[in-house]
Amino acid sequence: MKKHLVPTAKRWALALTSLMLLGCAELEPVVITQSLSLVNGHTVLNSHEALGSLVADGKSFVIAVTNMTCTCTLDFLPLYDDFLSEVQIVGYTIEYSFLQYEEQKFDLSVEDANTPILAIFDTGLLKYQIEYIVGNASHNRVFTVYEELNAYLGARINAATA
Repeated sequence: MKKHLVPTAKRWALALTSLMLLGCAELEPVVITQSLSLVNGHTVLNSHEALGSLVADGKSFVIAVTNMTCTCTLDFLPLYDDFLSEVQIVGYTIEYSFLQYEEQKFDLSVEDANTPILAIFDTGLLKYQIEYIVGNASHNRVFTVYEELNAYLGARINAATA
């Protein structure tokens, strides 16, 4: 009987792996135009209106909602900057406090100071979003391990030349 269980378990594992890979294959990357000038990190948005302008103008971009008093944000930003520099796209940050009490949050899941939140907008509409979850180290690897961040964003962004 065990002989049949092992192959069945392997088949299920292969089937689940295939489904997960298919799920990844279905991602539609957002085209973000590479910068004509050298990118060395993120651009800080200092108001709700600044983000609103990007959205209203139908821009495609990546943004991190931050809390500069949180170690998780401070640990994440160098990884984010490295990614932006590597692919030469302009990325943004905005402090959560600029969005938290606003009625219009542009579909970002800003409820409190739990950040960072990493989001990708496609022609002014939120397309992808992942939030840092306190106490969930495996989920948070996108925010703590460069290779995970690179894989996550790389699957969702197509950096096109200008």
